[in-house]
Amino acid sequence: MSRFFNLLHRLRFVRDAFPLLILCAVSCALPPAAVASTTSTSPDPVVLNDRVASVELWPAVTLLHDPEATFNIESVLQHAAEFRPPESAYATLGLRKKVVWLRVPLTVSSAGDGEWILDIDYTLLNHIDVYILTGGKVSRHIELGNARLWSQRPLASRSHAVPLSLAPGSQPELLLRIDTLGAMILPITLSKPFAFHARAQNEQMLQGLLTSLGLFLLMYSLLQWISVRENQYLKYALLISGSVLFSVHFFGIGEMYLWTDNEWLERHLAGITALVAACGTGLFIEEVLRADIHPWLRRALKILSALLALAALLHAADVIDIYGVSLVMGSLGLLPALMGLPGAIARIRRGDEVGAYFMLAWLGYFFCSAILVGVVKGSVDVNFWTMHSFQFGATFDMLVFMHIALLGTRRERRRLESERRTFVEEQKTELARQVDERTMELAQERERSEVLLRNMLPDAIADELKHSGKSIPRRHENVSILFTDIVDFTKIVAAIPASKTVDELNEIYTGFDRIVARHGLEKINTVGDAYMAAAGVPEPCADHARRCVLAALEMQQWIAGRNQDSAIEWAVRAGVHSGAVVAGVVGTTKFAYGIWGDTVNVASRMESAGERGRVNISADTYALLAGEFDCEYRGKVAAKGKGDIDMYFVKRVAAEAAHGATEGE
Repeated sequence: MSRFFNLLHRLRFVRDAFPLLILCAVSCALPPAAVASTTSTSPDPVVLNDRVASVELWPAVTLLHDPEATFNIESVLQHAAEFRPPESAYATLGLRKKVVWLRVPLTVSSAGDGEWILDIDYTLLNHIDVYILTGGKVSRHIELGNARLWSQRPLASRSHAVPLSLAPGSQPELLLRIDTLGAMILPITLSKPFAFHARAQNEQMLQGLLTSLGLFLLMYSLLQWISVRENQYLKYALLISGSVLFSVHFFGIGEMYLWTDNEWLERHLAGITALVAACGTGLFIEEVLRADIHPWLRRALKILSALLALAALLHAADVIDIYGVSLVMGSLGLLPALMGLPGAIARIRRGDEVGAYFMLAWLGYFFCSAILVGVVKGSVDVNFWTMHSFQFGATFDMLVFMHIALLGTRRERRRLESERRTFVEEQKTELARQVDERTMELAQERERSEVLLRNMLPDAIADELKHSGKSIPRRHENVSILFTDIVDFTKIVAAIPASKTVDELNEIYTGFDRIVARHGLEKINTVGDAYMAAAGVPEPCADHARRCVLAALEMQQWIAGRNQDSAIEWAVRAGVHSGAVVAGVVGTTKFAYGIWGDTVNVASRMESAGERGRVNISADTYALLAGEFDCEYRGKVAAKGKGDIDMYFVKRVAAEAAHGATEGE
């Protein structure tokens, strides 16, 4: 494992790609918003067939809002035409303070026994009224939710479940009234009894395993704190306590076994434990990485942790409700990990594997927590993985920390052993350190030299020089060359300061560089206000003429767009010619990659014989474009030192020209 992290430390992509990983994590937590339904057509009924042991009801759910909580079953039936499909993610309506009614049409197979169990597998729903409608009339009414006494529940299960006896061959409807203080997460299923109990048993086993592991790690952290008196163990114990209690409460284990029928805990524990876990995260990060982050950032972490603890107390005192907790967690909950990012990166940069392990734990925790936040807010679909995402992320985080703690213990032992070393061993250590530092410096210098070489030369030529010490000149038969020149450059620069001239040229050439790179051209050089690039060197390509023409057109378009917002208006001539060139590297101290041949001279004439704002190409280039561009034949135009040459002005891509003609018709 140490070798693995040392290898990661030496690879630059660990540092450069990390912001992208964070963006990926956030993007996973924020999927596209659901498309609003514009139809009132009722969904097809859910077919209950004994051959399918469990059926999810959400695809058949329609929704009716009851913002004033005034509807009863009779008034809901009168508003049956107003039910609409949900517009949120799958099986979640997010945080809602208003009452909603759900409607699910059913068709019971005549071949079955009609015995099913309705299960809503989210334990934090307060009030659920279930109505069974047969022939448009209520045949049964059941009350569920964690606000009911445990002894009054139809089934003594972790989730909200009730057995249903449905007449075979009938077409009943389910009406559910949901009223809760928190998120409306609604994974609703109808299952045969054996399938329901099997699923419940599996979930119980999973919760028992993960909860036991969390409690073991909590005890381990407390014992370590008692033993070595390091504050990081106590602060991480706070983090673990919040995470474990949140999972125990979230999945109904606490209400089932620990605090049955305690209304205050049912209403407050989810918010309090989430805030405590975030508070512990901030304190732990500040403790572990305090030597690697700026003092003001350490103070900010302490203040943030204090604010999260204060929010937990305010929620416990009913000053802020669960919606306020959601707002606090959504804006501040993930900040501790983000604020610890500079310290973790600093450790990775100096080769400390603790930084890499911390980053790994943080990535998993951040990603999984963001998914659960998305579920709670109604923007991420509900399934087994998203519902358990925080629990899995927290468990992974705690396991990684155990390894970090063991690394800390080993380091302490090594420190005590090093104090007993002799003077000679210390000198050897110092010498080895100096050698390592010098080796790292040489590697960095070599890396900088290689970066500089690749900025000056094409990659293929740079590789050739690096491996053989020289570059062999080569003849390339199929190359297109692009020349640009700024019209009246001398006249314009005479009227502006020198620094302004350099700034303007830098901005223009930087824009050209981006265009050239985007179209796969190789920049050759710039001389004054002239810019030269080529396609087909050093690596051949079949569409070299097309690439140069597209780049030239985009340069003219970019200059025109820039002129709209610039105090100084520039005009550019562009010319393209295709043919054979000789390419190679010249110089021994300052390498330069160049191309030579008559093709270069003719391409220069294409530019000088062109007009401002236009792209002028030779007949050779025109022949290679195969009608892909709409061109204007100019006839034979005199070119200095080359006589009369057939030339063309490129107007635009032929497909665009045809589209414009069609619109005109």
